[in-house]
Amino acid sequence: MNNIEIKKENQILCFDLNDDENPKGGIIVRSNAMIKEHNVILPFDIQDEKNAINILSTTASFHDFSVVNYKCLQGQNNVISTIGFTPTMSQPENEKYNIDDLQDGLYLIKSGFERTFIYNGSLSLKLNDKFQDIHFDSLKVIAVKLPFKSKGLELKGGKTTDPIPFYENNRIKYFDLDSTEGKNRILISYLLPPNKLQLQFFDLLLKLFGALILPFIDLAFIKSTLFISKRTKRIITSVIAVIHTLILLYLIYIALTNDIELSKIFDLIAIAIGAIWFFVVVWLKDKSIIPNSPS
Repeated sequence: MNNIEIKKENQILCFDLNDDENPKGGIIVRSNAMIKEHNVILPFDIQDEKNAINILSTTASFHDFSVVNYKCLQGQNNVISTIGFTPTMSQPENEKYNIDDLQDGLYLIKSGFERTFIYNGSLSLKLNDKFQDIHFDSLKVIAVKLPFKSKGLELKGGKTTDPIPFYENNRIKYFDLDSTEGKNRILISYLLPPNKLQLQFFDLLLKLFGALILPFIDLAFIKSTLFISKRTKRIITSVIAVIHTLILLYLIYIALTNDIELSKIFDLIAIAIGAIWFFVVVWLKDKSIIPNSPS
């Protein structure tokens, strides 16, 4: 199957994983004047169904699977439409799961920044046989859009997906269910990039390091038992104090010029902690809680 054959498909099941907290799904359909009504079985529950104005669709959910019935408007042929929905993602009951033991359904397994997407659709084949008096369309192509800047994680044999997609377009991978050797299963493993909040947290840690490292050095000199004269210690402490003050002023400048509210809060936290620790060091020295080294 290739790009040209994709365009000939009457239905393509799609998943958009770009929003890690709220993945979306849908069925891209091509109207066929010869077929008035279509039924599609999905091996997972769906919610929030939305469809284009040129198509009539209804859905029925049965906890572990759904049935989508749709009709294209009369007289339309070869018109592309979309039935959108929110798929229900499951989690394995056991963290040390065996993929061959997973029940049919849709899975998005999370572990830190690692993600494993699993479409297990053998149920569709079983239900097709059970409801023999109803004609169900056979889904052959599944398209999965991966998150922006995500990277594939190796599964087995150097592959990041199983099966290998027959076509890729940017972050969208197209899979042929006929190539799954009867398993009707798709497996994708990938690594997410840090989100904005996580990047801001890392930025806070770096700023805290910059705000605290010099007072720690100053404290080390105050507690030093080496034969360093008081005059040398005063010079070193004064230099450290000036540099630390400049760092705090720089952090204040960043906080005042930052448009992102949360980042500004993080900057102010770094400034406050750095300033408090600096004055604690000065207080310890002035109160002579930490004895000076001999001159």
